[in-house]
Amino acid sequence: MNMQTTFLTDEATLVVPENRAGMFVPADIKNIQRLRNGPVRFDMELPLGAEYLVQASTDLQAWHPIGAGTAEQVQLEFVDSEAFKFNHRFYRVIADETPSTAVLGYASTVVPPGISMIANPFVGGGSVEDLLRGWPDGTTLSRFDTRLARINDNGVARGRWTHPTERLEPGEGAIFFNPTHDYRTISFLGEVEEGDFTTVLPAGFSVRSSLVPRFGRLQEDLMFPVADGDVIHLFDRDRQSYVLYPFENGQWRNGCPIISLCEAFWVAKSADSSWRQTLDIPAYRA
Repeated sequence: MNMQTTFLTDEATLVVPENRAGMFVPADIKNIQRLRNGPVRFDMELPLGAEYLVQASTDLQAWHPIGAGTAEQVQLEFVDSEAFKFNHRFYRVIADETPSTAVLGYASTVVPPGISMIANPFVGGGSVEDLLRGWPDGTTLSRFDTRLARINDNGVARGRWTHPTERLEPGEGAIFFNPTHDYRTISFLGEVEEGDFTTVLPAGFSVRSSLVPRFGRLQEDLMFPVADGDVIHLFDRDRQSYVLYPFENGQWRNGCPIISLCEAFWVAKSADSSWRQTLDIPAYRA
């Protein structure tokens, strides 16, 4: 049977459930959504009467308060009206100095008319139908099948995706075609997973992206394993052409590739390898 802790305030006596270990039940946050015109909302489940702090970050290391309150009911909603100022942001909720069971986030990427290479940095971000809702006929999302060495297309025809339940998970990537004449924004939303991650890099060609929501220099910042003979192909969205980054004699011939959040790229490996990444999110400190 759960224990309870009583808080005395000027207005009322608040009763907060505790778990069997005598610790407060951590907040549960979920159902993150991007609203019209840019705000982001998510649901919070908190012990009744718990004091909570909502924190945001752009790098998963430095966290800043953006909201606080007392849970007058178990189910609450939080809306970040400042989200439109950032192209990506991460969220957690602190209750009794205990971080929430999940870290949520969103990231937006602008796709010009024509081709882009995109990636989803979040877990549980939904199906293609959910991620790319409202795109017109002629839109395509192409995936490279490493085993069969061929590209498989998923497209919009008569207002529907050919394979609506297809998912784009962290570490994967796709070639996206925008058939319109407009620059448009794709928003990815979901949960950030913490821990150690590995993806296989087979000899030959594959399409990959970072397993964790980070960006920067491919080798130094994203810990990509590189060897002589490897070539990275980045797609320049503005010029609509590929830029090659060969690795020869222990160095990049054209400088180290810089990878953006939500960006995928072609890998041409000289031999089988594994890409290992670690994400540690600092604990809360009052």
